[in-house]
Amino acid sequence: MKKALNLLEYIQLRIAALFLFMFIISVILQVMTRYVPGFTALWTEDAATYSFIWSMMLGAAVMVRYKAHFSMGILNDKLTGKWAMANKLFIHTLVGLFGLLMAYYGYQLTMQFWNWSVNSLPILSQRYVWMPLPISGLTIFLYSIDNFVDEIKGTN
Repeated sequence: MKKALNLLEYIQLRIAALFLFMFIISVILQVMTRYVPGFTALWTEDAATYSFIWSMMLGAAVMVRYKAHFSMGILNDKLTGKWAMANKLFIHTLVGLFGLLMAYYGYQLTMQFWNWSVNSLPILSQRYVWMPLPISGLTIFLYSIDNFVDEIKGTN
């Protein structure tokens, strides 16, 4: 399972970096449309927004793998022994359940908007706007399971 998750992480990070690059290029073009006479690009705002969403959602899933998600540090520092282990397992369970809910409802949203198009980019379907939700949710769930198992084995 580790090899598959390593490959998944590798792919996610590369795609997130690509979308971050697209975000930067879109913002640069957006600035150019304001200050360069005769240069217009109506799609840059939506392209920047959607590429940013993709980049952040994929990146957030990878952060779960490295346990860099939100947690209460003061509580973790105070607990020891079995209570610390129980707290870590509880956190991984909550994050995993959140990932499952995100995947489930994100899938429903993606299916609901499958044939809709983006107003400023009619060739782009809104399914691509909503698709990072189920993808990120599913990978958050998988990374949480891996973290849970690592905690139990003591290989964190």
